[in-house]
Amino acid sequence: MGSSFFCAHRTCSTCFTIVFFFVPSCGLTKKEKPTMKRLIATFATFVMLLLMASCTTPEEKSLRSLQELYQDMEQNHENYTLEDWDKAQAEYELLSTQIKGYQYTDEQLVEIGRLQGKCAAYLTKGYFKRFEKNLIQTLGVFKGYMEGMEQMAPDSSSIQE
Repeated sequence: MGSSFFCAHRTCSTCFTIVFFFVPSCGLTKKEKPTMKRLIATFATFVMLLLMASCTTPEEKSLRSLQELYQDMEQNHENYTLEDWDKAQAEYELLSTQIKGYQYTDEQLVEIGRLQGKCAAYLTKGYFKRFEKNLIQTLGVFKGYMEGMEQMAPDSSSIQE
């Protein structure tokens, strides 16, 4: 997805200018005493690397968030509580809505589809886990209901018509 020089944009002119024109002229390769020029150049290089790392678009952030959601589900789905499944479902729906609003390359669309399919599979597992818990609770309530009915039902021998 990203290109070299830590830039998420493939054609980021700011990052290109910084890497190819400013950094080589800093004099960082010379063996000399640290001077103010060298300290400033080192600091500027550090700041530029941070800027290059943060060159991401909303489209890329949404795709990265979907990747992170999938990785979290893959690693932790066994330990998810019902609230965790609800949060994952809400995040998945939010990301799906965001992704629909952006333009992606064909390669990115294939990756999005793959990740959405895997997330949907984990969410389905979570749905069945919630369903199972609700079913167990419902069966417990039903069992108690039937026991209560048996206790309160009049004895058939006492009914006379």
